[in-house]
Amino acid sequence: RLWSQMGVLAKGADTLAVEKFGRFCIQTFKKVQAGGAPTNIKTEIGPDLAALTEAQVFRFPSTFTFIFRAFASIDGIGKGLDPKFDIGRLAEVSPESWAEDMKVRHWK
Repeated sequence: RLWSQMGVLAKGADTLAVEKFGRFCIQTFKKVQAGGAPTNIKTEIGPDLAALTEAQVFRFPSTFTFIFRAFASIDGIGKGLDPKFDIGRLAEVSPESWAEDMKVRHWK
């Protein structure tokens, strides 16, 4: 529901397939960060991903452009001040914990 309200998902999107895709991305990211090999997306969730793609369920509102530009600016300024600055490290707070927090708050 939250993603639909934000305009990221089309109304009527298969939320189970979207959630499965999100879990796959988070698990693969964590596995690669731990030194493991990435999982093959086609063998793991291929049919679900194909269904999401065909239905064109993902939307990217124009406001996202400004958000991405803001992050790029912050990253550039940070690297200008400190060459070791890595905005990705700040984001390591764990997308999984953020998703769980959002689920608790919005899907009670």
